[in-house]
Amino acid sequence: MAVGRSIKSRMLNVATLKFADAIERAQGRPTGFDYMRMVLALGIIGFHSIVTCYGASAQRQALASSLGWTFDLILPMFFALSGFLVAGSLQRNSNVMRFLWLRIIRIYPALIFDTVVCALILGPLLTTLPWREYFQSRTFLAYTLNSVGLIHYFLPGVFETNPISKVNAQLWTIPVELQCYLVLGCLALLGLARKPRVFAGVTIAACFLFGTWQFLVAAPGMVRFLVPGDVLILCFLAGVALYFCRERVTFSKCCLVVAMAAFVASVVVPPLVYFSPIPAAYVTCYLGCLNPRPVSFIKRFDVSYGLFLYGYPVQQTVVWMAGGTLSWYGNIAWALPITFFLACASLFLVERPVQAWLKSWSLAGIAAKWGKTVA
Repeated sequence: MAVGRSIKSRMLNVATLKFADAIERAQGRPTGFDYMRMVLALGIIGFHSIVTCYGASAQRQALASSLGWTFDLILPMFFALSGFLVAGSLQRNSNVMRFLWLRIIRIYPALIFDTVVCALILGPLLTTLPWREYFQSRTFLAYTLNSVGLIHYFLPGVFETNPISKVNAQLWTIPVELQCYLVLGCLALLGLARKPRVFAGVTIAACFLFGTWQFLVAAPGMVRFLVPGDVLILCFLAGVALYFCRERVTFSKCCLVVAMAAFVASVVVPPLVYFSPIPAAYVTCYLGCLNPRPVSFIKRFDVSYGLFLYGYPVQQTVVWMAGGTLSWYGNIAWALPITFFLACASLFLVERPVQAWLKSWSLAGIAAKWGKTVA
């Protein structure tokens, strides 16, 4: 009898377990998120090995293949993960201006350094043009605007013989991420950050309205390519909503299976992609809230942003050096260690020192002068 009550009690505890409980069990720092960031960043490098080696048509064919939907899982999960973690930052920094400032100093130092490396080191070394013509080119000047988030993809005379000549194509998500922060900041100013149910309701309603419009009107003949930017914003907001409602949302394997099925279905059938944010957020954050044994390097050093920034230009460079004969797996084998090196250099030489410096001299002053507390 006692054994039966014990089993029933354990089943009840599992059924009532919430995301907040999973986070608390990991002492507020689940290692799953560390692994998720690394795996997703490596997944992006793996995906880009196709386009850098074989060109845009090969990428479209890969996405249209029977397993192509797996690539479309990566970015929604990345943005949902970002939303979940950034929501914690917003709650710890109820001053909206301070929150936005922390986001700026997280994104821009590494982005500026990446732009400098590509435009002032990689470009001059690989360009087919004389240096004077290279530096005077409007294409070069336009590329430098990447440092402020105005994204351009080409450098004059660089990678012209590669299957695709873009220097850093994955930067298209940077403006989308900045839009995520601005949207979240605006919603926080409206007081929704302190109203979890309202925030979740607005997010679900937005997904439903956008999804219904796309499915019925805008894209009935849509084919699978890349997940649109506005879907990624909704994924980000879904991650935020899940964090805000973490004490109410059940942390369940059964829910995980259902969410995974809905997530996969929404990317397999392209017109349904606008319905993907909610299941994408559940799957991503469930896996992130798991707490596997930590690997010291992954736990202490988050190089996922550096892998994202440097992966594509490094892959383009190794393809150029191989004369266009490199296989996709050879691309990964050569590019990965170089990208890790650059990501670590960015983290230790740029990101952490610059962030610490900017926090120390300007954060308090900016927040005190311009900040507005979340209503």
